[in-house]
Amino acid sequence: MHDIENLSAILGLTPSQVRRRLADLDDLLRDHIKQGKRNKIIVDDAGLEILRRVTEYEKQGLSLSECKAIIKEELDSGQISLLRTEDLEGDKVEQTSMKLLEILREQLQEKDRQIKVLQEQINRLHEIIQERLPPLPPSPASVEARAEGEKRVGRWKRLKQLIRGE
Repeated sequence: MHDIENLSAILGLTPSQVRRRLADLDDLLRDHIKQGKRNKIIVDDAGLEILRRVTEYEKQGLSLSECKAIIKEELDSGQISLLRTEDLEGDKVEQTSMKLLEILREQLQEKDRQIKVLQEQINRLHEIIQERLPPLPPSPASVEARAEGEKRVGRWKRLKQLIRGE
């Protein structure tokens, strides 16, 4: 039994493409589709084989309606067997899973590289901002204290001024 995500991995399609094919091939797949918990769509092995055949024909350039007609004829005449050996199916699922894992690893590495580049850009921008910012103006309280300090002249300073004749 296969759900939408499993079917998309096996067939190499997106989940929305699998859903569309399930809807379009409803008359062929009606007996092979069940609903699981929470209305999850589950397809049995025979339904998977039908979907595989449709995918093969589509890769050859046929439209979905043409694929449907061909498979209907094959099913009626008994030309195709809906049961495959589990070994072949297991190998394909394993190969598909390995490909998906490799793709995910590559995507993660690319994301890590992008994050590193962005972090370096952020650091450079911080440095540029620090270089280009003017120094902070003195606070109003410190300006007043400095002005007041200049008004008050200490005793020694007054004595020096007196001696110099200022």
